[in-house]
Formats: sequence, C-alpha cells, structure tokens
Amino acid sequence: MIAVDHVDHSVRLKREGEGDGAYVDGVMQTRLQRAGKTYDVAIEPGRSHWYGYTMFRRGIVTSDELMVERPVVLVSANSSVPR
Repeated sequence: MIAVDHVDHSVRLKREGEGDGAYVDGVMQTRLQRAGKTYDVAIEPGRSHWYGYTMFRRGIVTSDELMVERPVVLVSANSSVPR
C-alpha cells in the first residue's frame, strides 16, 4: 500500500512484478515491411517487468495504470530479410 486517504475514502496501491511468456491474447506474429518487401515474422517475447498504481475509492477502482517493459525478437523463416 502506498497511501490511504481517510477523508476521501481512497487507497492507492503499487503493483510490481515480472514474468516470461506471451500475454493473454497476445499477438505472436506480424508482418514487417523492409526494402519494399513484406515478410511474415514470429514474435518471441523476452522477460517482462511491470509496475503500476491502482486507486480505489469507496471500494471501486477509479484509476489503474500499468507500464510493461519487455524486449522482443522478430524471427523470419525467410533468411533473406535485410537488416
């Protein structure tokens, strides 16, 4: 818990964590355009780290912010994708 406001009946919480793997309903493929050509590439997610704050007022979420940092690698079956 970060803060409690007894007058406003609110609580601010901080959330932080990390994990591996894809997000729920995460996109694992995309298209990349490079040098006038389009390539299908797979997305390989790296380790995620997240942090954020949630504000509750009288038991109801009034604000929820979350920032995620995660490296990704794009992999193509076509070895001729220019760098």
